[in-house]
Amino acid sequence: MFFSKPLLYLLLLCSCFVTLGLQATPPASDVTPKSVTFVVRRTTGEPLPRASIVVEVTARRWVGGGVTDADGRLTVRDVPCTTNQDVSCSIRIKHGWGPGDEPSADVVSLYARTAIRSPLTRTLAAADEHPLVEIAFEPGRRVKGSVSFSNGVEPTESLSAVVAGMPEWPMRAAPTFSVAYVRHEATTLFYGASKLLSLPIPAGTEDFDTGALIYLPEISNAQVTGEVDVDPVLFSRYGFGMEASVSFIRLSDHAVFRRPNHTASTGAGADRRRVWPLGDSADTSSELSLPAGEYLVVPGRFLGHDFQVRAFEKVVAGEPLPPPCKVFTAVADQRTDIGRIDYKAMIDYFLTPSQPPPAP
Repeated sequence: MFFSKPLLYLLLLCSCFVTLGLQATPPASDVTPKSVTFVVRRTTGEPLPRASIVVEVTARRWVGGGVTDADGRLTVRDVPCTTNQDVSCSIRIKHGWGPGDEPSADVVSLYARTAIRSPLTRTLAAADEHPLVEIAFEPGRRVKGSVSFSNGVEPTESLSAVVAGMPEWPMRAAPTFSVAYVRHEATTLFYGASKLLSLPIPAGTEDFDTGALIYLPEISNAQVTGEVDVDPVLFSRYGFGMEASVSFIRLSDHAVFRRPNHTASTGAGADRRRVWPLGDSADTSSELSLPAGEYLVVPGRFLGHDFQVRAFEKVVAGEPLPPPCKVFTAVADQRTDIGRIDYKAMIDYFLTPSQPPPAP
């Protein structure tokens, strides 16, 4: 979702960190504040002006940022860097304007046709007194179309569309959608609601129109129980609250089913609860339900994260899915316990490159 004013966005984000108990300034004993210059451009050379940059140094519980100038440059001051150790920082980038505050049509078009990816991770070297972080994005395009419910089906869900590898950019898909920042290479569009269908998008430099897409919900009458193990390292890598959702890919047709897990958060930081029952909620029912079929479990709400797309690609390619993958059969009008799901082990497996077969 775009924000109306960059500075307001930064203030709100800072307030969120304060609310979570994070410090605005780190301990000074082993820290050297540095001014870090960011340069954002396209790989073809054009600078990206008015890019809003939010920088987070997780280890120091610090956040700051600003908006790039006409040359695509921004200097962020007083970034807390460890004196004798390299520092990793997370960088979130979006366009820095809102309704009524748009720049020239050329700048708006430049952003729409740039394959922006966010967040990014960069390392600030301890020996570098004046760090310079250069960020270059490939040219991009739009994928547009429309999604609607099948004739005669009562709309009960909000339809959305997301492109593989772009978890920061889900779009409302009804009556139409337009996803910007899409790379020129072949990719996949996922569209729907609690069930996502997929559409391959061929490589190309021009905008791609999917035309009218139809969504048809299914009856879920196969109950699923279990629990998820969420390593705390995943919160900083993929966002707070991964335990609140789980996804399932049906092996027969590759449909993706997203299910909320209505758990109540307890604790914070090192004291945060790690293992969460699936379906442990205030609801009278403690089960999740799916249509009958054979499924692969995928951690978190499916939004096109790298590991989620790789899991999807494994299913489509018919690759083996050994442990730590979890494949199970959901049976209509029955309850299936899928046991404990280790989110981190599964994510690491999905992101490990496939090994070539041994030489004869």
